[in-house]
Amino acid sequence: MEGKQHPAHFYMSFADYSRVISKRDNWRESFEVVFRDVEWVRVVFKELEHTRNDVAHNRDLSERQLQLLRIYCADLCRAAAGAPLKIKVLPVPGHDIANIAAV
Repeated sequence: MEGKQHPAHFYMSFADYSRVISKRDNWRESFEVVFRDVEWVRVVFKELEHTRNDVAHNRDLSERQLQLLRIYCADLCRAAAGAPLKIKVLPVPGHDIANIAAV
């Protein structure tokens, strides 16, 4: 079955995003000014990945998960709103998600 090809970021998981954001060069050059704490990013995206998996498998979310989702959403929106520059993440040739760079 042939379908429309989409950019690599269409297929990225929260774990992929966490790796891209925390990759040394990406973090230093683009994301540190947005998120300030790389460990916080890893923890938040890990928790979001668990919640996403529950939603994807039609599991009900607990009240704790809903509260964390609201908190993390607000925190991520605040970080993005306070970002001093626009971030554009581009895949390198071959669409290898592990090697996506921020410019």
